[in-house]
Amino acid sequence: MPERYKLFIRVLSKTGLRYNEATALRKRDIRIEGKRCIIMISRAWKATDEGEKIGPPKTEMAKRNVTCTLELSADLIEHMKDMRPGQFLFTRPDGEFLRNSHFHKYTWQPVINELVKSGDLDEKPWIHEIRKAHTTHLLQAGVAVNVVQARLGHEDPQTTLKIYARLATDDDQKAADALG
Repeated sequence: MPERYKLFIRVLSKTGLRYNEATALRKRDIRIEGKRCIIMISRAWKATDEGEKIGPPKTEMAKRNVTCTLELSADLIEHMKDMRPGQFLFTRPDGEFLRNSHFHKYTWQPVINELVKSGDLDEKPWIHEIRKAHTTHLLQAGVAVNVVQARLGHEDPQTTLKIYARLATDDDQKAADALG
């Protein structure tokens, strides 16, 4: 992954944000409490007849605050230190926002193709798989479904469980072992 996008990918992976939410983030959307960053989601990119525009997120529940790990917080604080409040956190080298189609074609897909070619990946994941992996990791760590649901901005916990959670290969063995 090109250096300029590594923090962006970490934000997706450590927060579970939707791509269009993360790319709409400005410095003013990050609240710092002590050494921890709280991401305030109130906007997302939307496709319109006039092109892509920023509007409210997908649902009312998608308006939320997402707490960052201390490590991610430190990296975000460093990344934002010289930014203006209204400046986007993540942009292309030319300053344009990270349009999904552009990022997918010129950054994500070349990296993924190289990983598949080298044998480090078996299949080509979409960038949204990062959100699904985040969900699965939290649930496997024992985080309550309602907490994960709120973190992801889902209206219904069934969305969190049916669409986003993935069964790990050792989950069935853990279930059997829990019975003694």
